Formats: sequence, C-alpha cells, structure tokens
Amino acid sequence: NGELYDGESVEIDVYVDAADLMDGNYSGNILITTNITSDINLPVNLSVNNEELLLGDINSDGELNVLDVVTLVSNVLDANAAYNPAGDMNSDGELNVLDVVTLVSVILDI
Repeated sequence: NGELYDGESVEIDVYVDAADLMDGNYSGNILITTNITSDINLPVNLSVNNEELLLGDINSDGELNVLDVVTLVSNVLDANAAYNPAGDMNSDGELNVLDVVTLVSVILDI
C-alpha cells in the first residue's frame, strides 16, 4: 500500500515458502489495483522440485527395500491416497502398477 506519482516506480520482492508443497507446478495471480487504470492481473508460476528426493523411497526412511514396495502397492490400490512423488518411478504424474514394477526392478537390480 502506498502512493506513486507520475514517472515514479517501485520494486516489490515476492517471496514464496514452498516447504510444505509437494513437487509440481503451481500457478496463481498477483492483482494490482489502482485508481487511474483498470486492475492489473499478473500471472505467477512456481515450480517445486525436491532435489533431496530419493526416487522409490516412498516411506522416507532413506533406503529402497520391500517396505517401499508394500507402501507403493497400498497407495496404488487406494483411490484416495495422496500423490507421493517418491513413488512415481517413471515421473508420469500418477502412481500405478508401472511404478511398482519399476521399483521392484530397481531393488532387485534387474
């Protein structure tokens, strides 16, 4: 909130805390209102990537093992389970039997 006169400008920094967000792309808008022109709507895109994610470690214990397979199968069979990017072995945005087969292959080193 503030005033700007003709010819003036101001720089505004926007900070986003993505700590509690799952990996993915998010979008939103910043609305700027003014008394001299119509509102200005600025689209904003945020891409969240967890570089520390161990692909396949769906139970987040730092290891790839049969517990991850059991947890992944449970999530695949539960239509209400939340998406967990650690289980998305082929990075297609969904958890399914292809991810289970890939995880088993990685664990067995096939």
